Amino acid sequence: MQRNKKGQFIKGCISWCKGTKGIIKSWNKGLTVEQDSRILSGDKNGMFGVHRFGKDAPNYIKVSKKELYNLYWNKELNQIKIGKIFNCSPATIKNKLIKYNIPRRTLSESFKRRPSPFKGKHHNKEAIEQIREKNLGRKQLSTTGNKNPAKRPEVRAKMSKQRKGRKLAEDWKRKIKESCQGINQGKENGMFGKTPKYERIRYNNIWMRSSYEIKFAYFLDLSGYKWLYEPKTFNLGNTTYTPDFYLPNFNCYIEIKGYWYKGSKERFNLFKKLYPKIKIEVLTEPELQSMGVLE
Repeated sequence: MQRNKKGQFIKGCISWCKGTKGIIKSWNKGLTVEQDSRILSGDKNGMFGVHRFGKDAPNYIKVSKKELYNLYWNKELNQIKIGKIFNCSPATIKNKLIKYNIPRRTLSESFKRRPSPFKGKHHNKEAIEQIREKNLGRKQLSTTGNKNPAKRPEVRAKMSKQRKGRKLAEDWKRKIKESCQGINQGKENGMFGKTPKYERIRYNNIWMRSSYEIKFAYFLDLSGYKWLYEPKTFNLGNTTYTPDFYLPNFNCYIEIKGYWYKGSKERFNLFKKLYPKIKIEVLTEPELQSMGVLE
């Protein structure tokens, strides 16, 4: 019993080999190769229904890279039309394009110069009137808000009046806080460990967050002191902290504060607790005025 290239047993009495001219051997008793080929033709052939590879495959086409490139790009034929020329499937043409490393057209390039199916066609007067009536009805619905009562002006005014001055109960506030706890907070936040870039005021190609910081940096330059802006971010566990300035000559960090928010003050106190050996000074508006930074 003989096998094909996939290792499957062939039911016939002949063998098919890639690169040879058809039948190379017959081992039927007392039959010639010609008689054997007649007996095993059609569905009686052992290779009937078995896929063949390479040049022996029934869908094999002989086309050069130059010819295929000319048909696909210069003549702008698609894979279906090229397949009809060579009497093969579009998948075969696609495999040839991949084999020759011919780049395929994008969707916009495929539709380029293709005539529109609606070119030269126009709506009749009756269809135009129907479209106009439909659009007019939609416009009225959107302005009056018949489908959605909340869009009506009188309903919106009533809802606004009811909500004005109303505050959430403490129980609701607590529930909202518990439901949002841990969402995008701490290490779950994408900005954890990164310094936010607030493009507000630029000084010496450095974007700073406030006019106080700009004036303090200008004061340091006039005094001849070296400084670095937000050079290091400290890990506080569930959050981070980045001081504003670092003065190498004094080995000291400077925090410029115009106003203390609750969260920023808690973060600063936590920093002082976790890093007690690091020198840091906070300069608020009175200190900056006494130093001559602010007028």
